[in-house]
Amino acid sequence: RNGGQVHFTYGNHEIMVMQNDLRYLNEKYIQTAEMMNIQIERRYDANSFLGKWLRTKNTIVEINNMLLCHAGISCEIYYTGIKPRRINSLIRDNIGTKRDMINSDKKLSLLFKSKGPIWYRGYFGESEDSGCYRDFAASHSYKKIIVGHTTQDSIISIHKNLIIAVDAGLKYDDKGQALHWKEGVFYVIDIDNKRKIFN
Repeated sequence: RNGGQVHFTYGNHEIMVMQNDLRYLNEKYIQTAEMMNIQIERRYDANSFLGKWLRTKNTIVEINNMLLCHAGISCEIYYTGIKPRRINSLIRDNIGTKRDMINSDKKLSLLFKSKGPIWYRGYFGESEDSGCYRDFAASHSYKKIIVGHTTQDSIISIHKNLIIAVDAGLKYDDKGQALHWKEGVFYVIDIDNKRKIFN
């Protein structure tokens, strides 16, 4: 009613369950499948209601000159020249591709492994060339790149305020923060619902 939208994006865990890698699946989902008398693998396959819905989502969302992505865009991805919308279709179309076929394709291997947008953690390493992040952002007119995946003590801004890391530990239940963007201003909302301007 207020003009907002919810965008679901892939992270490493969604991709893992759709590829039948259940190592980190929460016990409650296994119990739910047992109660429904269905194999857990079938809940997420391409023929299930949930699996079909998941396979319509994106890895990257572009809103108001911002890129939102679970883990981020590595320099290696940027240097390939793959456009963000092409990344979305390549990942979505290859979720069910066999691992050995992904490994044998240079582009797919890059997208689905540690330098890809669902697993990347390089924004937080000292060795990364932050210049490539600025070049990538400028080439697409992004003012901010917003990522999760790598947990921090609080929401932080890095690489000269280009990248905002929003995983502040909500998954631990007793702490966390949310980033709120309204009329061009970023706010941080803490677990007690207190709001303050971010940077």
